[in-house]
Amino acid sequence: MLNIELIKVDNGYYVRAVDNYKSIFSLHINGSVPEKTFHDKWGFVKKIPTVIEVEKSQESINHRYELIDKTFESDKLKKVYPREEIAYKNDYEWYFKDGFSQYRSLYESKCDKQPKIKVPVEFTIAITYVTNAIEVHDGFSFPIEKTTYDCKTVISECTEKNMQHSNLDRILFPKLILPNKRCVLSSKHTFDIVRQHVRANINGKYAKITSDYDFCFTVKKSIAFSEPVGYDGTENSKKHWDTREVEVFEMTHSQKSYQGYTVIKGFEGKSQTNLKNNINKYLKELMIVINKPLVNCKHCDGTGVAPRESNV
Repeated sequence: MLNIELIKVDNGYYVRAVDNYKSIFSLHINGSVPEKTFHDKWGFVKKIPTVIEVEKSQESINHRYELIDKTFESDKLKKVYPREEIAYKNDYEWYFKDGFSQYRSLYESKCDKQPKIKVPVEFTIAITYVTNAIEVHDGFSFPIEKTTYDCKTVISECTEKNMQHSNLDRILFPKLILPNKRCVLSSKHTFDIVRQHVRANINGKYAKITSDYDFCFTVKKSIAFSEPVGYDGTENSKKHWDTREVEVFEMTHSQKSYQGYTVIKGFEGKSQTNLKNNINKYLKELMIVINKPLVNCKHCDGTGVAPRESNV
């Protein structure tokens, strides 16, 4: 028995095979294969299924042995022999009969394949959700660092598979609908996304990463002095400081809560698209802060900061 799940929308039905079949696209529903959708396990049909069929292979026919080299053809060696004429079956294998076994290497087995046929299957239908339409979401993917089993680090991805939904939503709604519901990322996945984004986009002229681990992360601003400060505190010093460092961003995640670092809260969204937009907005605003050039305020001698002038 084939179990079919349907989601009814205004112009048809989203459909998937609950079990027994790996893909809905191996089935013929009402005479044709369901249309592809944005989800690889869900197809689309315009009418409720009344007939479902699967393709089934037929046994090959015209089994025979053909002479490999046609120049050997003679009265004793015909070009073609029906399989049963010169061979017999034993434990799923075919062997040449006495009187022909010495010619086995001269022949190759051939047969003709028949086209597949459609066979009806019994099925049940369950309409699990009814809505006007289903919002199609763009891809959800953010690069993160991952440590492999051999301790090598590679760039992986945080995808929609890492999104979390409430237990109630997972009970009430089919998986196809869940991207339209509230979703969150864990503190750890959020940490990984932010860490990798900062590493890839930081401007080393104005900021640098001073702690970079999978449990804590720190960024410090490089703030230019309005006037160079000598190592010995005098203006005439041959060596001087051009910048000072001020911590501008730090974080840990809830799995570690490392030594007083701020635990970053997991990203949230009203839907998959909203979550993606919230992440992109946060990353953009964070990099503006990190990469913004700053100089010491001339009036407070470095006890405060001011936006850097364009000609500095």
